[in-house]
Amino acid sequence: MFTFCCVFSSATLAQYDKPAEPADSSQAAKPDFSMTASYIEACSCDMFCPCYFNNHSTMHGDMQYCRANLVLKVDTGYYKSTKLDGAKVWVSTDLGSDWATGKDSWVVMTFDPSDTPEQKAALSDILGQLYPFKWQKAATDTAAFSWNVDETTGVAHAKMNNGKGEVALERVAGTNPNQEIVIPNLKYWEAQSNNGFRMWKTKVENYSGQGHEFEYKGTNGFLITITFSGKATPNPAD
Repeated sequence: MFTFCCVFSSATLAQYDKPAEPADSSQAAKPDFSMTASYIEACSCDMFCPCYFNNHSTMHGDMQYCRANLVLKVDTGYYKSTKLDGAKVWVSTDLGSDWATGKDSWVVMTFDPSDTPEQKAALSDILGQLYPFKWQKAATDTAAFSWNVDETTGVAHAKMNNGKGEVALERVAGTNPNQEIVIPNLKYWEAQSNNGFRMWKTKVENYSGQGHEFEYKGTNGFLITITFSGKATPNPAD
């Protein structure tokens, strides 16, 4: 299960804005894994995420951090012979004050109990590659949680059943009331593609677990669906 911790520490965030390397003949075959996943995501910053345009977190008073909940549901996907459809993971994190070293950073990946052991191992490897960061502290947990986006009312909501995590977003009205605000042409970490960052402002987001605790209201939030594929990490740890 700690493939997640090991892989996450293998690269820096600065890598995520580099252009993809050209595929060679050895990569022409079907990838070891591929997933399309939808997110309800929120962080401590004002809209929109300055992290996507800088190599450091934002100053909040006299402290520098980016605390966030990234709640994902796999729409379709596989990892070798393991089917990932419907698997859910809640990623709580602080990117810390120094992205080059991972100083002050931490991450907790919480699996839903419905995830099978094979899905957990697969998602640990996949997310470790999707978010290549030098985390100072990394841990895993298990907790049931809901995940729902209501397109009619313009409300998105994810909540841990134990009350230790919640993200509630509401759609932001644009100048055209029939068209929501979307930021296209912006890379989401290492994902090869996404459907654009849909600006749904945070009503509330919080997390309490593994020695970490935060809560924010009225901050940055968005919905996004990403597609990510690649090669499995050789000989991942159990």
